[in-house]
Amino acid sequence: MAQSREDLEKKLSEREQIALDADPKAAARQRAEGKLTARERIDKLLDPGSFVEEFMLAETPCSDFGMAEKRQPSDGVVTGFGKIEGRPVYVYSQDRAVLAGSVGSAHAEKIAYVIQTARKLGVPVIGLNDSAGARIQEGLSVTSAIGKIFFENSIASGCIPQISAIMGPCIGVGSYSPALTDFIIQVQNTSQMFITGPAVIKEVLGETVTMEELGGAKIHSEVSGVTDLVAKNDEECLATIRKLIGFLPSSFESLPPRKARSDDPMRSRDPSRHRLGPPPGFDPSQRERSACGWSLLCEGLGRCPRRASSGFHPKRQTPFRVRGEREDGVAFSAPEKPPDACTPAARREGRVAAQCCATTRRRKR
Repeated sequence: MAQSREDLEKKLSEREQIALDADPKAAARQRAEGKLTARERIDKLLDPGSFVEEFMLAETPCSDFGMAEKRQPSDGVVTGFGKIEGRPVYVYSQDRAVLAGSVGSAHAEKIAYVIQTARKLGVPVIGLNDSAGARIQEGLSVTSAIGKIFFENSIASGCIPQISAIMGPCIGVGSYSPALTDFIIQVQNTSQMFITGPAVIKEVLGETVTMEELGGAKIHSEVSGVTDLVAKNDEECLATIRKLIGFLPSSFESLPPRKARSDDPMRSRDPSRHRLGPPPGFDPSQRERSACGWSLLCEGLGRCPRRASSGFHPKRQTPFRVRGEREDGVAFSAPEKPPDACTPAARREGRVAAQCCATTRRRKR
């Protein structure tokens, strides 16, 4: 039966409201745990009023295993574009209040589209991850769509900055994709990242582990080295992303942003720069600050995978700095640390060097 324009617009607005509300009970549980909802995270991350959502009403095409009754607009991920300090970015935020943030075919297609479009436009892409993993009700069809995410992650590598925030339990595909990106920021205590959960570990290996022991912020920032930065809560995580974007170019074809600085032009006269040997208790980070007049992103960026004999290198750091009006990466270390600590630290230095290549490829062409 034909419907009038008014009827269609009313139905559309109702579907949009359902997408905005998601599951109020699930959202309340998130807030009780001290976490923000998917849309609140986007609002905190982007400049006020700059977010434009895309594919709000996308739904899973699956109708098996009761999925026809569970369909909800957005399919568990909010996607779109906005601005950070006036610079355009693409963003997706997985919504745990919709089907536990599980990744279905429509969900995966939306994320793959975001990464692909960001690459074509030459703008950074930011993923706010909070997912229970693949939606098994959709069977093999979802694996094909998930493969598109990994493909786009790989193609975009070295073309645009890819930033992932782990803001809740991320299992399976929820951890595969972030591991392919340039920077991973993980929220302490409320987020974990692993391939299979404690129940599977116990069944297969007979070992009992907690989610935090298996994939918490501590294990990934100090042992595996997967996580670059650790935040205390969602708000700090999003603020760190905003700060990180300020150090990065939009793509390999553009230069990093420049801002007016107030560096002391006489800093090169600091006598500590001309010593032939380090004094007792030498802190390399203090020397770099005095020599370069820099703005430090986060000293946690220098944490490295732990070795049994040495631990991660607490004074081998690889942050970004601002020198004059230019940004660059820098690595420095404490000479009193045992030499074997340098081996895992070198891996992190290699990662930062690769990330900095995005600013030099354009000038070499």
